[in-house]
Amino acid sequence: RKALLLMVIAFLSLVPRLLLALDAGYDQGFYLLTDDKNYKFKFNIKVQPRHEFVSKEAAIDENTFKLARMKTYFSGHSFSDKYRYFLSIDFANGAGISEGYVDLTLTNYLKVIAGRYYILINREDIFAATGTQLIGYSIVSDHFGVNEDYGVQVYGNIIDPLAYYVFVGNGGGMTPADAGKN
Repeated sequence: RKALLLMVIAFLSLVPRLLLALDAGYDQGFYLLTDDKNYKFKFNIKVQPRHEFVSKEAAIDENTFKLARMKTYFSGHSFSDKYRYFLSIDFANGAGISEGYVDLTLTNYLKVIAGRYYILINREDIFAATGTQLIGYSIVSDHFGVNEDYGVQVYGNIIDPLAYYVFVGNGGGMTPADAGKN
């Protein structure tokens, strides 16, 4: 329900501008962009199919097809490129939101992000999974990394490359229902 609500809000932000001409195309994802460039809606999908064939001498061969990963991504900005949004829905293990947030850029020194998103604590968290093809993350990151969490983060660049990050979160990580039980 939350995913649908966020998609409706993102689409409705385009409705007042639909009277203007729209630009549509592909730039690392399919997009719709208003002529004044104040509204953008982008759609991506990542699919990792897996086919397994096991030949058995004394039994019937096993032939299976699975979706190891299937995620859709909706992103863009509303009113200007300072007000960005992102929504990721994971369909591999049942539909569920893996990320959903709004990111407000007030100035280069002061930015605010709120929602459920990857917290950049570990070095491995900085690189997107789509850019590391055929490479798996270490097992240690699954146990000690925070990965995704619900929260609010204030951040900004003081002097390049000096930046600050202040995060307040749920503490549940990938399973918010388990927050506070450890």
